[in-house]
Amino acid sequence: MENYHDMAPPSAIFFDIDGTLCRYEETVTLKTRECFAQLHKGGHKLFLCTGRSPADISKDIYSLGFDGVISCMGAIVCVGNHELRHRFIPRDMLLKTVKALIDQKIPALILGKNEVLRTEYMVPSQLETGVVRRLDDLYRNEVLAHISSLDMEYKSVDSLGNLKTLIEEHSDLVEYSPQNGQTRLHGVNKASGISLVLSLPEFNGMRSYAIGDSQNDLEMLKSVDVSIAMGDSPEEVKCAADWCTLTVEEEGVFHAMKHFYLI
Repeated sequence: MENYHDMAPPSAIFFDIDGTLCRYEETVTLKTRECFAQLHKGGHKLFLCTGRSPADISKDIYSLGFDGVISCMGAIVCVGNHELRHRFIPRDMLLKTVKALIDQKIPALILGKNEVLRTEYMVPSQLETGVVRRLDDLYRNEVLAHISSLDMEYKSVDSLGNLKTLIEEHSDLVEYSPQNGQTRLHGVNKASGISLVLSLPEFNGMRSYAIGDSQNDLEMLKSVDVSIAMGDSPEEVKCAADWCTLTVEEEGVFHAMKHFYLI
């Protein structure tokens, strides 16, 4: 075991969730829990950096212990109890976009700070807060929900037609595969969220690490001092990283933290 002087100094570490800490709707492993316990003991500052909304993050994941959360691909940034950023799709644009989702029968998750809504064509999820069959379902006590991102399935991007045009008014479409993508509000991404966090006095000057596995992690990986890609990441993600670790099933996070003497 390394002695104290071999260990990395307290650093800021940013973790993607799906494909990194665990698979979607799965729990983190005991090895990951042990890893986080050691990271906390080493004084590191730990952050989630995810495409999920805060409402779509399970207690199992939160219980690992985080100093902050960057969610909806950078649209929402919170450190401790302080909200540093909360951006969402403007009202008229949201209503037009969701109407097109419904009309075109697109399977989609509709994600906001307090919402994990879905269209009726999307597979149910454990933490969902409602089903949107009509625009009225977007309201809570007569107040329109603040929605920051849409996670969609489709035959092809071209098949989205008018919906794609409506999305482009407010967001970029990050394609995970030819049949799946997620919207990201113009002007934000995971990297901008990280920059906002690291600008705070308590984290400024810390060495930064990030670990992820998908296309929405590309900017994140390029924005930190040390970037790590999971073992089953797409090639473009691996090329953007400084180092590649193993897969979730092979305890990739643990091996990465060990490799860089963070634990």
